[in-house]
Amino acid sequence: RFRVHPVEPISKYSLSWHWKDADRVLDVWQQWAPQAPRELFSVCSLMRGKGEPVLRSSGRYFGTAKALRKLIAPLLGAAKTRKRAKVFDTTLWKGHVTGPKCWPDPNVCHTWNHPKPGRYGQATYSVKSDYFNAPLSLDGRAALMRGVEGGQASALSWGGVILDAFGGAINEIAPDATAYVHRRSLFQAEYVAHWRPKVGKQKDEANRQWMRAFYASMRPFASGECYQNYPDLDLGDWQTAYFGQNLARLKAVKASVDPQGVFRGRQILTPG
Repeated sequence: RFRVHPVEPISKYSLSWHWKDADRVLDVWQQWAPQAPRELFSVCSLMRGKGEPVLRSSGRYFGTAKALRKLIAPLLGAAKTRKRAKVFDTTLWKGHVTGPKCWPDPNVCHTWNHPKPGRYGQATYSVKSDYFNAPLSLDGRAALMRGVEGGQASALSWGGVILDAFGGAINEIAPDATAYVHRRSLFQAEYVAHWRPKVGKQKDEANRQWMRAFYASMRPFASGECYQNYPDLDLGDWQTAYFGQNLARLKAVKASVDPQGVFRGRQILTPG
């Protein structure tokens, strides 16, 4: 049995800027987004683009577009946008079904490994993650931008970093109240890279090296925690990075519910 909750009205925004304004926009976003009302979720993405990297921010708000436009005023004032700001009312149905053109034939939105394959094909994917408990300094923002710029000459189809704002309802819960421990951060970073499966071994490894170098350059500024739903097989002490202070308790739970270790893998807790 599930309790349902009203989720409308809903509105969305989408903004983009010139790369030369990345430092200013990034600084404004990181000061603003984690402190925004809990009804608003926001991301800031710095991605590989044609000619120069692409800088965007988007978000969804449980409220009207009129109210949302007032809330994003700090972002609109950060720098001149590349295009006119998109701020509009929408619905979950539009966002998840008719928007991606999954209706009236849902089969088209099936993935490559579904019994009835749809239009989404398989792609090579690499990801790492970080949590940031304090705003990025000038040096931190410079490192982030250099990392994205380093992907411009790669064989990536799509890649860069996506910053997810925290605060709000996420941080209102104590770190030890649930299995998810990362509740003291301002935002999370997803370093992501996509490329076509047949780029060749040399380019494949070059893409992975770009990702590793980018991630390494951000270590001085990050908390050391990582998101367990972005599995990173390069991590050394992955148990602490994923589970932090909840590790001992989660090991005890594992021993209780799966003493034989039926669920196992390179990054799955062992009993005890």
